[in-house]
Amino acid sequence: ARSHLGVVAGSAVATAVLVGAMVVGDSLKAELRRRALLRLGPVVAAHDGRDRFLATSGTNVGASRPGWAAVVRLPGMVARQDGSARANRVQVLGIDDAFLALASPSRPGLPTDDGVWLNAALAARLGAKEGDALVVRLHKPGALSMDAIVSPRDDASVALRARVERILPDADGGAFDLSVGHGETLNAFVRRDLLQRVSGLGDRANVLLHAAAPGTGGTVTDDAQAAAEAAARRVQSEATLDDMELAVRVVRPPLNQTGGEPAPVAVELATRRIFLEEPVARAALATRPAGIEPQPVATYLVNTLRSGDRMTPYSMVAATRAPGVPADLREDEVVVNDWLANDLGVAPGAALSMTYYEADSAARLVERTNHFRVRAVVPLRGPWADRTLMPEFPGLSKAESTHDWDAGFDLVHKIRDQDEAYWKQWRGTPKAWIHPATGVRLWSNRFGSWTAVRWNVPEGEDADALAATVARSLREGIQPAQVGLAMRPVRSEALNGAATGTAQMFVGLFIGFSLFLIVSALLLTSLLFRFGIEQRAGEVGILLALGWKPAKVRRLFLGEGALLAWVAMVPGVALGLGYARGILWGLNHAWSDAIAGLGVRFEPGVGAVAGGAGAGAMVGLMALAWTLRGLARRPARELLNEGAGGASPQPMPGTTRALRVPWTGLLFAAGVVLIAWGFKADEAARPGLFFGAGALVMVASLAALRGAWGKPRRRVEGLSL
Repeated sequence: ARSHLGVVAGSAVATAVLVGAMVVGDSLKAELRRRALLRLGPVVAAHDGRDRFLATSGTNVGASRPGWAAVVRLPGMVARQDGSARANRVQVLGIDDAFLALASPSRPGLPTDDGVWLNAALAARLGAKEGDALVVRLHKPGALSMDAIVSPRDDASVALRARVERILPDADGGAFDLSVGHGETLNAFVRRDLLQRVSGLGDRANVLLHAAAPGTGGTVTDDAQAAAEAAARRVQSEATLDDMELAVRVVRPPLNQTGGEPAPVAVELATRRIFLEEPVARAALATRPAGIEPQPVATYLVNTLRSGDRMTPYSMVAATRAPGVPADLREDEVVVNDWLANDLGVAPGAALSMTYYEADSAARLVERTNHFRVRAVVPLRGPWADRTLMPEFPGLSKAESTHDWDAGFDLVHKIRDQDEAYWKQWRGTPKAWIHPATGVRLWSNRFGSWTAVRWNVPEGEDADALAATVARSLREGIQPAQVGLAMRPVRSEALNGAATGTAQMFVGLFIGFSLFLIVSALLLTSLLFRFGIEQRAGEVGILLALGWKPAKVRRLFLGEGALLAWVAMVPGVALGLGYARGILWGLNHAWSDAIAGLGVRFEPGVGAVAGGAGAGAMVGLMALAWTLRGLARRPARELLNEGAGGASPQPMPGTTRALRVPWTGLLFAAGVVLIAWGFKADEAARPGLFFGAGALVMVASLAALRGAWGKPRRRVEGLSL
């Protein structure tokens, strides 16, 4: 009976650990699911453009319609006006009535122009209440990434002073967040039109939301995946070039800007992002309306143009086959206008060097130099005086003077009076032209290679009609998803993540932490069961002597062990639920940083409890089956003699013991190697390596003990009279 109690206790411990780990995982799943639904409300699909902004007016895909909402989301910081508290990493959300119709069942109206709403988490972080004065400072989005060399720095942020008008509850959209993280979300809500105005976005927004059932506050009955797929199809079919931040326009440089000589009329594809992305450039270069060849253009701001001891600072250089550029221009040749030729004192055949910053090296300012030979000098008029070749570089294109430039880097070369005069008269008109292939080699970057593509309009052709043809062809050739305009099934992603991501990780983590306890309990169970069977060796001998087959004897004892394992489920489940409660208490208090203060409730699912209990019973049964593997292989006479107090159990065969010695050493060595590797591996790999090392060392230790205790021992048998 005592051995039976030991078997039950060992199986109960193993069951408790497995049940506890699975209940912890189930509780995490339930909490993550609840948080996901709270963050999204009824939203099933969303486009998160980050630094990409789609239009929200007219027929654009972001225009207001039932079940859809466009939101401006910018990173920011919020502080109390008296400086006593501040919060970083805040989502500053520009919202309108359409957002409230989706996310806020109470429809509380909109903030005023000098008001701000906070969610509960941000209000708690700041200690703010309604009526408090705050400063909202946000990053002002630009046409270029901050990694781009010509991205402005001086006007990168804007500050709003506002009073708290409402603490928006989480159930009313206060917890809104599209990110997949499970940490605390800090939200500040202002009017969308206000945020667009102060950040210079016009009518654009970078987040587009779709809800299957608007206004239900999270109780969506439609199939989320099907609704998300329908939303994605609508965006792909209805998105315009404007939504993709592309524009097709007719370029007609006026005579008063081209020295009185006409420049060719052209249809141009350009982007507010400055560089055309590769899918866009490929589609444009494949477009040939009425057989007109596309002409790619790359115009870039270079630091210096130098010949001998003379230097011209900060000039635009264009890489294109524009009208007038020699068709046989070589890749190491340059065409310069007469202003630059006079400034540098160069003529055809002269050497000229050009220095420039790599386009995406803003943080490092990597300067390169390239050398050319002057091929020709051209007059500064007509096609050579086309200032529209310069893209709309933010910080440069609107500047009235070179002194107003915000080039994104320090202007280390002195700008002379003649440079200022050139800018005032000719603005960004290129001073030099190079081969297109050379421009790609020098200035190609992760944002793109070309700043525009042009189609020169033949004499007598309708330029506006040609532009319309080009726009239609481009829209057919460019998929919105290729330029980052796509709807994601955010609800399905969030729910799948809650079911299979962090929760499953914690289940494995706690089972891993408890692995030694599980193995120890199973070893104890196995040893006690074996001890009990050895005490009943005589019974086994009698059954074999009566003609029972060894397999039948094993099944009999295995059934007895199975009954004990199933009996152990009851205390095991009870202990497991208590263990889960203890773990969750620790996660909510002492170890709250491990789950970013998530606050997990105890929610044991039937499946988790039943699965853990069944798994505990099965592993216990497997341990018993392993213990019984050699039962009934010994002769009945020997078992009867042993049951009567005779011979001791058979020792481990010498050959088997000899084989186990090298394997034990190999396991120890493998464990040491994994430990050493763990110190050098990255953070993500270390837990698995250390768990594996511990398991190998434990198995090697057990094998060594088994080998030591299994050595044959001499025994002096008593003499019978």
